Amino acid sequence: NTVTDVDGKLGSASAPYIACYPDRTYEEWASFRGLNPEATDDLSDSDGDGIAQIMEYSLGMNPLRGDLERLDPEVPSSRGLPYLAQEKYNGRTYLVMTYRRRAEDPTISYQAQFGDGPGDFSPSLSDGVVTPIGDGWEEVRIRDEDASGTDARRFGRLKVTRK
Repeated sequence: NTVTDVDGKLGSASAPYIACYPDRTYEEWASFRGLNPEATDDLSDSDGDGIAQIMEYSLGMNPLRGDLERLDPEVPSSRGLPYLAQEKYNGRTYLVMTYRRRAEDPTISYQAQFGDGPGDFSPSLSDGVVTPIGDGWEEVRIRDEDASGTDARRFGRLKVTRK
């Protein structure tokens, strides 16, 4: 932001404005953003970006602004949609899902799922590698170990539910 100074000179830097919301629970997160915290609205999409309210909360996204961003696995503070990439391990290529989750909200459940097609998902049998990244967040990396189909293409998705 820029403002004028007392003499009317343009370009003076304004004081930084930081909005802080309590995010300890889903209910607080929704209420402080003017959203309905009831489970009946978990699938609402107030900003029209195609991401349900419960996913916006669970992945640290902004429910008031369309933000179809995926997280950057190289930047611990980034938040967004899960990151899928192929990685080689012991001469084999695996699909790996990386996502950030709230570590301190026991009412939210995260489940990585993989499959041979968009309509054929199964829950991962692995909990993956969980790394604390601070401020109540964790990074989870899960390798698709069940790539037993003949088709080299694999799909991944993250299912988030409220308990």
